[in-house]
Amino acid sequence: MNFVVMPPEINSALIYAGAGSGPLLAAAAAWDELAAELGSAAMSFGSVTSGLAGGMWQGPSSVAMAAAAAPYVGWLSAAAASAESAAGQARAVVGVFEAALAATVDPLVIATNRSELVALALSNLFGQNTPAIAAAEFDYELMWAQDVAAMLGYHAGASAVASALAPFAPPLASLAAAAEPGRSLAVNLGLANVGAFNAGNANIGSYNLGSGNIGGNNVGWGNVGWGNVGFANSGDPVGLMGVANIGFGNAGSNNFGLANMGVGNIGFANTGSNNIGIGLTGDNLTGIGGFNSGSGNVGLFNSGTGNVGFFNSGTGNWGLFNSGSYNTGIGNSGIASTGWFNAGGFNTGLVNAGDYNTGSFNAGDANTGGFNPGSINTGWLNTGDTNTGLANSGNVNTGAFIGGNDSNGFWWRGNYQGLVSFSTINTIVPEFTVASVHASGGAGPITVPSFHIPAIPLDFSATGHIGGFTIPSIAIPPITLRIDPVFDLGPIVVQDITIPALGLDPDSSVTVGPIFSSGSIIDPFTIQLGFVDINIAAIQTTGSEILPFTVTLSSLGLTTPTPEFTIPGFRIPVDPIHIEVPLSVTIGPFVSPEITIPQIPVGLGWSGATPAFAFPPEITIDRIPVVLDVNALLGPINAPIVIPAVPGFGNATTVPSSGFFNAGGGGVSGITNFGADISGLLNQAATPLLGSVSGYLNFGALQSGLLNSGAGLSGLYNTSILDLNHLTSAFTSGVVNFGRQLSGFLFQGTGP
Repeated sequence: MNFVVMPPEINSALIYAGAGSGPLLAAAAAWDELAAELGSAAMSFGSVTSGLAGGMWQGPSSVAMAAAAAPYVGWLSAAAASAESAAGQARAVVGVFEAALAATVDPLVIATNRSELVALALSNLFGQNTPAIAAAEFDYELMWAQDVAAMLGYHAGASAVASALAPFAPPLASLAAAAEPGRSLAVNLGLANVGAFNAGNANIGSYNLGSGNIGGNNVGWGNVGWGNVGFANSGDPVGLMGVANIGFGNAGSNNFGLANMGVGNIGFANTGSNNIGIGLTGDNLTGIGGFNSGSGNVGLFNSGTGNVGFFNSGTGNWGLFNSGSYNTGIGNSGIASTGWFNAGGFNTGLVNAGDYNTGSFNAGDANTGGFNPGSINTGWLNTGDTNTGLANSGNVNTGAFIGGNDSNGFWWRGNYQGLVSFSTINTIVPEFTVASVHASGGAGPITVPSFHIPAIPLDFSATGHIGGFTIPSIAIPPITLRIDPVFDLGPIVVQDITIPALGLDPDSSVTVGPIFSSGSIIDPFTIQLGFVDINIAAIQTTGSEILPFTVTLSSLGLTTPTPEFTIPGFRIPVDPIHIEVPLSVTIGPFVSPEITIPQIPVGLGWSGATPAFAFPPEITIDRIPVVLDVNALLGPINAPIVIPAVPGFGNATTVPSSGFFNAGGGGVSGITNFGADISGLLNQAATPLLGSVSGYLNFGALQSGLLNSGAGLSGLYNTSILDLNHLTSAFTSGVVNFGRQLSGFLFQGTGP
């Protein structure tokens, strides 16, 4: 299946609906497991044979056995290394796939675009939707270009990883019979041709005459397809296969002339099919399409969109006779290339039929140099992949004229030749016995003499006194304590008090008692009923009891109730009343008398002496004999040193690379690059697994040229404004541009 001829609906659906990276990760794990098993088998086999040869089995037969076993150990070790390399390559493909998936347009976005187009077309009764239809078609073209660019990057990355995969060393002759390879005659005339019956340089295919052609029966330079005659003819602006074009810069099939895009056009810069003339846009037209028949063009005879120059039939080109998109230069039929007659995409240079190349006549992808039919090469005339040097037909070589793989040097025909390696498992210090040592001797005898301490007299006396002292009188002056409390009282308001009339029924009665007394006196009291007072005299009792008795009011002739009366309220004035109660207390003065303490005599006397004594008594330690016998066995001491044999010099990549001092995911050629699938000098990818870069001092992915930063760039010192982590192509070519979809010189922003 040729994905480059598929619309974005198919490409996006295929990559989104695929199995994903899971099978590749599983394969990488399986390869890792196989590598571990092979490595363990090699170590075990080598250990057994070396143990036999160095142990009980001695003589000529042992030597013969060791010589026969050594190749098998080497084959197992090489197979383990190849399996480990395959695991790394599988993981590298996972990174390439994830990058392509991120760069592919979501199928829902494409479906939305097509639905909008159908709706606009159905409602376009009076042509009012023509601009919107054109915009939708333009967005669809960008989606097509983005999908193809993503697939091209995917193809380039996967091809580079596959080409860098070192084949397993063939089994030894005694293990498997050698098969006689089939042979066929393939004759090419020229340099660095891949295919049969090509005449020229760096052609891929058959029966091509010229240089840098991809396909068959092409005559000229940089053609992609079949039966093309001229320069940089391709299938469409994104580098598809063209058929039977005559001229240069034609994108499509059966075109005759310059920069035609479509099928069956004759003339210059026609867009469509079966047109005859200059700058026509449409189908089956004849004549001249005015100064410009497209939209947004600056110049003459442009039939595309947003072009600057002459005879451009693509989109966003700057220059002459460009039928692709966003190219800067002359006769480019690819996309976002800077230079002349580039049929591929994102190239910087001349007549490149591949993609992401910096140089000239490169039919492969991501090359830095010239006439490379392979991919990711730094140099010239390399038909293999990931080579650094000249005319290498193998893969991952550093040097010139190497026909094998993973080799360093010149004119090698095998694999893994000329590699710098060092490995030793020899015993640095063999086992040895320390000679017996016998030593005898002794210590002593040792005598510790006593020492004498004479008598120490203790005789002393001391007299003295504590002198008298006087405490003078202390005068304390008067101390006055004064308290002046001040507080406010008021205002105070008392409301009216009303006592209602008290009515008494003349027939009512009052019961008094009983009254108990135990010698107490009841003072006189008065009962007032209306206007009549009833006076009861004082009662003196000596513990007697007065029984209850009843007083009937009617017998008293009382019929009038007490009148109601009111006690009026009153108010203490609002002005506060200040009450001050001064308090003053004076203490003192008084004077303490003078106090005199006389002298107190103190006397101390002591007489005596410590006795003389000897310490310690004399001690003698007898002689102690010492005997030392030493008999030790040391070694052996092993210090294995292994410097693996890898292609290139000073590379630290995950998978093999050629060149010098490269790092990252691998599959790299050139000098001091970082990333994956990179050629050239001092290029750096955003992550170790990104790449598809050629040229010098670039940062990013999917680009060629010098000092560019971003993805989807070619030319000199261009900078993308898009997110590099998602590999979104900027489609920018030219010199010192900043933005996206730009071509030419010194532009900034977003193009058409």
